[in-house]
Amino acid sequence: MNKKIIIKIISDYLSKIDNKKTKIFSIGSGNMMEYFVKKADLNKLGISKILTSSNSIKRIIIKKNIKIIKFDYTKKIDYYIGYVKNTYSNFFTKGNNGIISKEKVIYNFSKKKILISSKIINEKNLSVPVEVLPNLLFYIIKELKNKKINCTYKKISSSIYLSGDKMNILYAKYNFINLYLFIRIINSITGVLCVGIFLIFNTTLLIINDNKIKIINK
Repeated sequence: MNKKIIIKIISDYLSKIDNKKTKIFSIGSGNMMEYFVKKADLNKLGISKILTSSNSIKRIIIKKNIKIIKFDYTKKIDYYIGYVKNTYSNFFTKGNNGIISKEKVIYNFSKKKILISSKIINEKNLSVPVEVLPNLLFYIIKELKNKKINCTYKKISSSIYLSGDKMNILYAKYNFINLYLFIRIINSITGVLCVGIFLIFNTTLLIINDNKIKIINK
């Protein structure tokens, strides 16, 4: 994807959807969103405050004199905007960089969501990131295997929102017909902090491919 063209498409879309003079945004993590915050004219778009899970995005926001919202903010956020390379029809996955808890907070706390992606794909061979407490890692792996869910894992050096400890990310193989049952089973295991499945609701999908945009409202 051409980042400059994507930034222009996002900026043009944001300038049309809301005539409020000031808007409060939550910004998802990742290189694309970091590039957007760095290059877009946030003041022109009416973005007055931002909540983000990314430390690198925070540093850019500070330089742009945009107010950063802390996670104890109690009011609703106007919009979430995030990017994933590929999405599924009713959900997307995120969390390879190990900040699933923070990302899910800013996503669910926003009134409306804007998700940018290159295409919608099927659920075949899906590995779901799962944030877990490190000291219970092997217990969780054992419990997942008992529930017929295969998984792999990797260590992440960054700290997490819920425990403040070093984290580990498991990758659970999605092999259930029912997505909600899959999430519920994983969440029922002691030591699991967050499943990296984000259900798509109150969301506008911007599918950008070959510099063309397709808008889908969910």
